[in-house]
Amino acid sequence: MIKPVFIFSLPRSGSTLLQRLLMAHSQVSSVAEPWILLPLLYTLRPNGQSAEYSHRISRRAVQDLIENMRGGQEEYIRQLRQFVEGIYASAAKDGAVFFVDKTPRYYFIIPEIARLFPDARFIFLFRNPLQVYASLLSTWGKGGFRVLWGNHVDLKLGPKLLSAGYENLKVNSLALRYEDLIADPDATLKRVCEYIGTSYEPAMLEKFSQQNTNGRMGDPTGVHQYNVIEQGAQGKWKALFATELRKKIAKKYLASLPEDELAIQGYDKATLLQEIMGIEVRRESIKSTLVDAYYYVRSELIYAASRLALRFQEKL
Repeated sequence: MIKPVFIFSLPRSGSTLLQRLLMAHSQVSSVAEPWILLPLLYTLRPNGQSAEYSHRISRRAVQDLIENMRGGQEEYIRQLRQFVEGIYASAAKDGAVFFVDKTPRYYFIIPEIARLFPDARFIFLFRNPLQVYASLLSTWGKGGFRVLWGNHVDLKLGPKLLSAGYENLKVNSLALRYEDLIADPDATLKRVCEYIGTSYEPAMLEKFSQQNTNGRMGDPTGVHQYNVIEQGAQGKWKALFATELRKKIAKKYLASLPEDELAIQGYDKATLLQEIMGIEVRRESIKSTLVDAYYYVRSELIYAASRLALRFQEKL
């Protein structure tokens, strides 16, 4: 039977790197980002999903089905677990013992996943949230805020849900920081292997760049570029916020993150603020500032409207 290993993280937190390092192990298999558990487990949630067929009505029907099943919801969960285990087994390479499911937006359903797979291994991968923000901008926004609205949910809800998920599961899970993975990958991977219950293989560091995640989801840049693990990119995030306006945006974002939630992830809010304050801003044209301001405000409004629309549809 295949043993699931879940990596819980925000997008752009180094999860693809960790995934490929684990895939280089002889007993571990994975594919890009399965996402399969999101629609399956949302059948048990009354809110949070909009659909042409009406998720609210569908959920009510599923609840009626469950109430008429022998064994009720526990049997539904058992059958669902068997189904997903079969999917993982079919996607895994021959001889694999572990299957890594690395889907960043699983932070929405951490409690449900823990209930579905109580014996699974849960790895929480944290990264400096300002680095995550900058990486989202550089990866999908070409350095700007034009499409930021698509990741607002990751920036605004993701950190809170990850911290809460780890607090609830920390006795049976493993917490890692991306910065520590980069600084000492050998020691970090030994911890991971010990946690999931397998022996460490030095070849993981030698063969990770050869691993193909076989999918369209995930890191669109690093998966093709990273042949060695380097720390050089750690300070690049500051260049993305090196204007007066962007520096203010970074401060505003940091202010929105509760100090205790950051501490759970291993970061000190005061230290991060000092890093922002130490950014030397560059001169920028009025046009560039206006463009940034326009797309930043636009992304905020689109995100707010999408959340309102979701809540409205849930009531229909």
